[in-house]
Amino acid sequence: MIPVKYNVTSQKWVICSQNDEGWYSYTQEDKKWANVMLCDGKYNESTAVGTEVAEEDLGSMFVWIPRFSYKITKGYHQNSGELNVQWVSGKSYSYVDETGELKKAKNGNDEGVITTSGYTDYVVHPAFTDGSSNEYSNGEWRQEITGIWVAKFQAGIYTTDKDTNKRVAEVNNYYYPVFKGRKYGYNYVTVSEAYKLSLGLSNKENPYGLTATSNSHLMKNSEWGAAAYLSISQYGYSNGSSNNEKYKNNLSIVSYNNIGTSPVSNPNNSGWKIIGITGYSARSGKAAENVMTFTSTTDFTDSVTGTNGTSYAWNNVETGKDVGNGTKSSTTGNIYGIYDMGGCLADYLSAYVNAEGVSSLATHGGAFANGKSTYLATAYPYNPTTTDYKDFNSAYPGFSKIFGDAIYEVSSNVGGANAWFGQILENDAGTGEVFFPRGGPWNATGGVGLVRLV
Repeated sequence: MIPVKYNVTSQKWVICSQNDEGWYSYTQEDKKWANVMLCDGKYNESTAVGTEVAEEDLGSMFVWIPRFSYKITKGYHQNSGELNVQWVSGKSYSYVDETGELKKAKNGNDEGVITTSGYTDYVVHPAFTDGSSNEYSNGEWRQEITGIWVAKFQAGIYTTDKDTNKRVAEVNNYYYPVFKGRKYGYNYVTVSEAYKLSLGLSNKENPYGLTATSNSHLMKNSEWGAAAYLSISQYGYSNGSSNNEKYKNNLSIVSYNNIGTSPVSNPNNSGWKIIGITGYSARSGKAAENVMTFTSTTDFTDSVTGTNGTSYAWNNVETGKDVGNGTKSSTTGNIYGIYDMGGCLADYLSAYVNAEGVSSLATHGGAFANGKSTYLATAYPYNPTTTDYKDFNSAYPGFSKIFGDAIYEVSSNVGGANAWFGQILENDAGTGEVFFPRGGPWNATGGVGLVRLV
């Protein structure tokens, strides 16, 4: 992993050291989350500090989400609200509050922090805690950890000859994904295949330079929630309130109703088509899908005009700044955050409703949907009270004891406009949908973003 920081003068990323004071600044004013790139670009870990990196030479990028405690201060289990974060020290539960007093956050599994009416205290987010004693019911890890690295962009398929085109033999010989802006979104893959591909990022043949100690895996709902909550907090785009919504990614190369006419075939299978493009911000927060007239990847410029206005590339910033039209879909509102957490393609996570007898569990989630939560996948309880349908809708009321995943505690019910930011939780009762696609697709007009569940 190669630390990089953004130079606002040259408007390029620069390789830096881990000790560089300019690498990150997790303050309310700066919102400068730490970024790294992997070795699937032009450079590797031996490249000299200070080397400027052109966008086309970047490796796959990841962003650090540090361990934190949080509290929903307003709007628990409602359709709007406010959320506050306190940093905790190392692997501990200690934090310093606004008055400078040393306090201890709670472990929500053991200490009853979350009640039917909301929060009684700050709770360390479960993505960072040891869940071995409670069967990983909230998506915990297998030990206490100081943070997680999250892909800066949605998984993509190679777009230029500078992207890796190596294949993962263990997963149908599919291509390794790239995690960069302005790439073809990695579509037509089952959640089971996505799970295995994610584990394969750190196998011996990987192009990134990762080792097995990186613990690469498909994101769980808890980890999605950690990134989403930090973005909602005072240290992210929303400044603590669901009144402030980041923009969506809405750029595609084919409209929703004309998928079969896409000009680009998916490299994993020529019969499949490419649709979404990573790392573009809509012209406004809830803009409709923007379909570009595509001729080649050279069309993926700083601003792309399509059928519904203009979309802006992730590094389209104002001169001498780290913000601009292209950063409005970032979780920080500047270039240092995570993109594509709303729009482009819906993101499959390693989570499922544990409804016995649903055929799609084995068909699409066979790699992990074995009826039991692990540190790599979360089995949500299925205890319906009003219907025999085995799906997300009927299971939702039973999620009240689960926290940190940006589902129950930031929504009032399933359906449209019932989640924070006016977003939607899946509303297709009776369909047997038991998986958790998050963020929303490129073609949705509204209700797409951090707490969306398709």
